[in-house]
Amino acid sequence: MLSIKVIRRVKEHKWNKHSNPSIFFSRIEKKVDNAIKEMVVLADNLDEKRLKKIFTDEKLESFVKAIMFPNNSNQKRDIDPERIFFLGSMFLKLSLNITGATIGNKWAKKMYQEHELPLREILESICYERKRKIKKT
Repeated sequence: MLSIKVIRRVKEHKWNKHSNPSIFFSRIEKKVDNAIKEMVVLADNLDEKRLKKIFTDEKLESFVKAIMFPNNSNQKRDIDPERIFFLGSMFLKLSLNITGATIGNKWAKKMYQEHELPLREILESICYERKRKIKKT
């Protein structure tokens, strides 16, 4: 993971104090890639009891919010709506894939079954149009 010194530099936006900011971010990217790969290995191989302790709603919610709504009050930055849209659509697609099988309430299950296909069609249509629009530019 990242050292305290690196985390402090990122939080304080002082990466330009590094002799080569490009190398600084390249190293961060590699470490984050490795951390994500390690979390995938854990998620794929641990039992449900351990996963419940490690990957809790509270822990993951702050992470998902940070990548979906990067509104850090310390810095004004441009937000890429396409990146956020496609991350959101990915989360929605994955949720739709597992939600139907886990609903216990009969009424909710019926409502889900009635609306799942239209939701998927809307999502696919919007994604298709967005991807097509991006390719044109």
